[in-house]
Amino acid sequence: MNRILLLILLAFSLVFVKGKFSPIDPVVGTWAGNDGAGESIILNQNGTGFAVFLTETGMKTFFPVWKSVGNNSYYLDYPRQAVLSPDNLTLTFADNQSFTGNGFVGPWKGTGDQAQAQGLAAEELLYIFPNNTGFYYLKAAKNPASSQVMAFSWKQLDDGSYSFYDYSIGMLFALSDDAKTQTYLKTGSKYSGNGLAGIWNRAEPYTAGDGTRVNIQRVFNEDGTAKQFMYKMDGTIHSVRHMTWFRLIDGTYCVVIDDLPLGKAVLNDDGTLTYNDYCTFTPDMVFHKI
Repeated sequence: MNRILLLILLAFSLVFVKGKFSPIDPVVGTWAGNDGAGESIILNQNGTGFAVFLTETGMKTFFPVWKSVGNNSYYLDYPRQAVLSPDNLTLTFADNQSFTGNGFVGPWKGTGDQAQAQGLAAEELLYIFPNNTGFYYLKAAKNPASSQVMAFSWKQLDDGSYSFYDYSIGMLFALSDDAKTQTYLKTGSKYSGNGLAGIWNRAEPYTAGDGTRVNIQRVFNEDGTAKQFMYKMDGTIHSVRHMTWFRLIDGTYCVVIDDLPLGKAVLNDDGTLTYNDYCTFTPDMVFHKI
């Protein structure tokens, strides 16, 4: 009898996906925020989702896609769709954010609506490259630390519109005139080196996401690639991450950690879900399943 019951329970824990039986991921379901503000996340087995988050302008609806990255951790991305006008001069996103330019590939300038929604005096710039990548630059006029950069991939869809996806957060830094100091605008942290292409060491130890105190070394290559090495206090490797870097038109530099997504969720031992929004750097939000 117990064996039959076990088989029944196992059957109910499987779903049929693309002709194969796959176990339901424990993150699948409806999650409500613990703070009572009405925020919620719905994650579906097929990797799609629905979310309601509190923003500077009130509650907003988002449609994330998610994937498991192991260790009860999940990355969330927020693809956006845009339509190019017949004259190739206007690019309009589904949320009515629009940019003006001249041809899909190249620089675009936004109307400023997104900046105004955040209460910022800022330019919105979009750079689209022919290799299916690009970046969005919210350039704050008065406080550079409020500026934001997001790198992305893009592809043209069957209906002729464009999808922007695989977003990663960029970190802006200023390079000193003697090319020996990198100063990161948002955090104020400093790295020392000798020439942009080369080895850069963080001035102060850093606390990694798992609580480990580490020293950080970044190696910048001439081709725009880079690596970040985190070393524990005993000198052993904590982690290695791949990065890309580029120079913006205003002379500021940006480095992008290739696997730093817009959102990351962690399934905790107590059954709750902790979500971090890397885009706004808001405090972690905790959700419970309902």
